Amino acid sequence: MSYLSEKEVARTSVLSKRCQNLRRSFPILDFHESYAHFVGEDMACRHRAKYHSILGGKKFRRRVIKFAEFVDGSLLRFCKLGFSMQKFRLLTCLLDVEGASSLLDKWIGLTVKNHVKELDFDVPPRENVMYTLPQIIFLAESVTVLKLAGCKLEQPSNSLRFRSLKSLILKEVHLIEEMLHKLSTECPSLEDLLLFECWGFSRIYISRACKLKIISIEESSQETLQSVKVIVPSLQGFTLRFKRMGSCSIDLTGCSNLNKLSLFQANLMDQDLHCLISNFPLLENLCFSGCDFPNRVSISSHGIKILKFWDCHNVKTIDVDTPNLVSFVYSNNSIPISSINVPCPWEISMEHVVAENDTLWFMKLKEFLGVSNQIKDMKLYVKWDEDSLAIDEFRNSLTSLPSKVGELSLRLIRGPLSSRAAWLDGLFGHFYSRNLNVPVINEADAKFIEWLYKEMMNRDFGCCNSNRIKCWRHYLKNFKIVAFLKPRGYNNTSVNIDDLMDLLPGTVVLHLDWSFPQSV
Repeated sequence: MSYLSEKEVARTSVLSKRCQNLRRSFPILDFHESYAHFVGEDMACRHRAKYHSILGGKKFRRRVIKFAEFVDGSLLRFCKLGFSMQKFRLLTCLLDVEGASSLLDKWIGLTVKNHVKELDFDVPPRENVMYTLPQIIFLAESVTVLKLAGCKLEQPSNSLRFRSLKSLILKEVHLIEEMLHKLSTECPSLEDLLLFECWGFSRIYISRACKLKIISIEESSQETLQSVKVIVPSLQGFTLRFKRMGSCSIDLTGCSNLNKLSLFQANLMDQDLHCLISNFPLLENLCFSGCDFPNRVSISSHGIKILKFWDCHNVKTIDVDTPNLVSFVYSNNSIPISSINVPCPWEISMEHVVAENDTLWFMKLKEFLGVSNQIKDMKLYVKWDEDSLAIDEFRNSLTSLPSKVGELSLRLIRGPLSSRAAWLDGLFGHFYSRNLNVPVINEADAKFIEWLYKEMMNRDFGCCNSNRIKCWRHYLKNFKIVAFLKPRGYNNTSVNIDDLMDLLPGTVVLHLDWSFPQSV
């Protein structure tokens, strides 16, 4: 209701007086998407320049001033009632107006004096101007959740009074290394510390945070991290995301109770990986995304239950011994040589560029997945530019029946029509699933599923009678479209192949009925 003026509130209900009293006394003051109240659309402040050019400079400033008056009046009316404030949230481009800093200081002062519990303050900087938070912010003894974005935190003259602070979230905030260390050590109730693209420091040292459980750090494009050292025995989850691949010293040896570790675009040597894992006996969840590994990745742990590799392209060999794993995800472009003891369902995702030696690619993929009989999901994103495949090449290379996978998802990003049948022979010659999902996002996807449907309908059973292992056409007994899944969960079970263009985007779900011989 903070978006409505008093007249608008009065018009919305016969109980207008009650609505006004409720609006003035409700302990949540939320002023996000600030210009929506005046312009009738969501004007994201981070794209201020775009809207500045649309509205014109003077008109833009008039609306900013009008918004400031609205916030100021609403806040003052609430404070006069003497209620404690549950939440104050502000997203504004007020720095475009002269005297904005003093007004922002006033609002923060009022929220602190009214014992605000959740303070969410987002003031995107304009050219060469960044708002510096007032010292009174450090006296907010009642605040439990503090979210700051686009501003600057100066070193306080006295000790902090964040006695109740449990969650600290900083995004694009400028602060020095000493200030960061002070925040982590002088907040006795702090449990969550999240830093997104903050800058002003190149080293992170966190210690003496006796209740800290979660640390998440995303490197800023303005500052390159050189080292991260955390000595917090209570820490349970640690996430570190680099903007660019680089070498950064990571020391978490003081976090003996670590349960979850996620690294994004980290440059890891074999010894680093061994140290990261061996020092955490309670580690259960391990995730690598975009990381640069040595040629061989070795992971041995009886405690890890969830293991994920996302887009770690330089992996040549994987040795994994995790007998208690319950979830294994491998999403990559390369197929490593593996020695894997992972007795749980696998989720596999591959983006593949078709080449002349695709027979070898399918054989390597089948060998990689052959160590498991629980391939839960396999997603393939396929693209190629040249017509380089021959059907006979795939058919003659088959030496065994295809391996079963749980759910198979297939999307053809691009590729010549003449090579599709050959590649399909390679796919179904090595893998089969009773459920095939085909995303249909654009017209090209719709044409592909139409082609696939006709290819399954028009089967030539005399194609490879002389071969010991037949192509997939001999083993596919029947198929049908069982559903068309829309992004929002709508399930259409009566879709016709000719209606796809009217239904996209979505996913076509086909049920495939296979029948394979007992032995070959």
